[in-house]
Amino acid sequence: MRCPYCQHDKTSVIETRESDETIRRRRKCAHCHSRFTTYETARAPGLIVQDPLGSRRDFTQAWLAGALVVAGANLPGSALKKVAANVEAELKTRGNGVVSVVEVASTAVRELVQARTRSAARAALPTAEQVGAVLDAGFTASRQASEQLPLPIER
Repeated sequence: MRCPYCQHDKTSVIETRESDETIRRRRKCAHCHSRFTTYETARAPGLIVQDPLGSRRDFTQAWLAGALVVAGANLPGSALKKVAANVEAELKTRGNGVVSVVEVASTAVRELVQARTRSAARAALPTAEQVGAVLDAGFTASRQASEQLPLPIER
């Protein structure tokens, strides 16, 4: 933990207090001797999307909404955001923290169909295969980019 006053990275914990939702720690900097308080809260883990080759990435609503646009979902941005939020909520209720690209794509298309029926517009919608192909392409691009990184030199 860095000191917020001098940015020194050696601090010590003087006191710890736990409550139902947070942990409060009083800390002291080893360099400038300033005291400060930190609060720790538990965060629920997010969804992880896994492709067929085993690569993983964090699920974000913006990532899914962008993939739906590339796949050809012709809906307003607000509708796409709502679709992505509904997909995330649906996948989280299944209780598994890791979901496949196929699950994301099929759930997204199901939500797109419901969004289209709620609105009067008859927008063109992509199929689950089209959405899955766009999501897979994102994994392939990130895999290729990581393969091009230089390897560390051992000394």
